Amino acid sequence: MSTDQRLTRQMRRSSRIGAVLMELVVAIALSGLVFLAGRMMLDQLADRASQLGRAAVINDRLSNRERLLSRMLSQLEVGTDSARTFSGEVERARFWTWCDQPGGWVSRCHVELTIDRLAGGPVMVLRRAKGDSLVIQTGFSAGSFRFASNVSDQATWFARWGDGPTAPMALITIIDRDTTIFRIGDRG
Repeated sequence: MSTDQRLTRQMRRSSRIGAVLMELVVAIALSGLVFLAGRMMLDQLADRASQLGRAAVINDRLSNRERLLSRMLSQLEVGTDSARTFSGEVERARFWTWCDQPGGWVSRCHVELTIDRLAGGPVMVLRRAKGDSLVIQTGFSAGSFRFASNVSDQATWFARWGDGPTAPMALITIIDRDTTIFRIGDRG
């Protein structure tokens, strides 16, 4: 074999090795891009799952608070003595109901439901006479209460309910454009 043939053979082998190395570098680079894209997708999925988890917790809290308000209104007590009255205004309702106590029992309590104006916007707050309060709803721009004398398609809604021994048939919350009717329980 001549020197020229050996040189040609070596050059072919070198160019094959160079081509293989180049293919290997390209394959490693593409694999890295695929892994990076996969990692980014997994990070996005984890972030979305975290967001959904936080939203579910907030939704559960709001639902529990709305159920508490509904239960308190269904257990509303008026007419049993002259001190237990119901009064309502556009942004406030005061009434007597039965409240859960720490020992697992219930007792009569005086409650005030209000739409308070705060720096961050209005909030619906439920306060008991003993001083504790619970935010029922936030994140709205306008809210008010109405009071229904009956519950039917022809019900009349009032912006005020006078302080007295009778209660309306329902308390209506109007939060932005969402209306919720809370039926009021027995009234003595």
